[in-house]
Amino acid sequence: MEIDYDSIRNSIIPIINEEDNRYNIMMLGTSGVGKTVFMTSMLHDLLIGNTGLNIDAETSLKEQIFDNYKKICNGEILAGTARHSEWSFSVNYNDMKLFEFNWIDYKGGVIDYKDLINNTSREFKQVFENLNNSIAVFVIADGEKFLLNESEVHKELKAIRVFLDYSLKYKKRPMNLLLLLGKSDAIGLKSNLFMKYWKTERLSEYCDKVFSKSFANFTNDYKNSLCDCIPISSYGKSAKISRDRKITVEKTQKLESYQIHAPLLKTFHLILLAIQYEIPLIKKELEFERNSNENDKKEASSKLFLDSLNPINHISRNGRNRIDDLKRIISNKTTKIEFLINRQKALREREKCVKKAIRTLSKQSYFGKQNF
Repeated sequence: MEIDYDSIRNSIIPIINEEDNRYNIMMLGTSGVGKTVFMTSMLHDLLIGNTGLNIDAETSLKEQIFDNYKKICNGEILAGTARHSEWSFSVNYNDMKLFEFNWIDYKGGVIDYKDLINNTSREFKQVFENLNNSIAVFVIADGEKFLLNESEVHKELKAIRVFLDYSLKYKKRPMNLLLLLGKSDAIGLKSNLFMKYWKTERLSEYCDKVFSKSFANFTNDYKNSLCDCIPISSYGKSAKISRDRKITVEKTQKLESYQIHAPLLKTFHLILLAIQYEIPLIKKELEFERNSNENDKKEASSKLFLDSLNPINHISRNGRNRIDDLKRIISNKTTKIEFLINRQKALREREKCVKKAIRTLSKQSYFGKQNF
């Protein structure tokens, strides 16, 4: 899929918080849709990398993800999310940290999609607030369930669309929405083509079948927002059909997932493009601030030179105080200038890494439907 990032960059800029370079990413989906498995599979491979574009987290969080990944590979069923949590990650290029993001997960059942207006629970309010502050929202649908019960999946997605519409009443910025057709391996297995190759025509057809009723023309309803549809599979070629015609996973050391990283990498690309756009503006501000401090230092140095030539200033209390004040100003300005020089140097290095990361992500390709 070719993406015209330049045309959408300006709509993304307003949602960037350059002060702390931390962004929220959230996923919506009904209980049992596969949010935890998707999150684990998606983050696992990015966490084990340490060169090029990679992510990192606290040791305890990484151990939890690695442990869950092993359980998935052994065919174990992961427990659903038991409580609201925000998992923090850094996105790096080699050893340079580019930005941070929070992966926001919430307890199953917190969102009652059938009765949004009357939901006054503290957990629901927290989810609602997180949604409004997220740079990207992933909506995941269960491809396996859709094959068994289309109407039920359509009801669930319609309720999620109502929830998003309700949120967008209070949202003062565009939304980057990614519709994920989860458990896409179910479609491949049903077609008896899965173990050979992915038939993109069939996946495209199912993307329309699953999401078009609830999300068609989303970008027309909300100007400057993005809405892409991406089929994914956490299990990939390790999936098989059990006797009850449901998907199970064979024991394996590594899942052969399908497009599992695409939603997150696409979001990273948008963030990095926005950061790249902002860096020259920050450089200009730093240059202005540095020049201003250097001028103040020169002015204070000139005054100190003249006041030092007057013997009276070394005798009188006011003269000595004035000289001490000028020395203090010069010292403070020198420290500030050194700080700004170091910031400029660090920003130049960061800019180089941002450009390298963007080039890396520009080479990534995935199958899906853009501007759904």
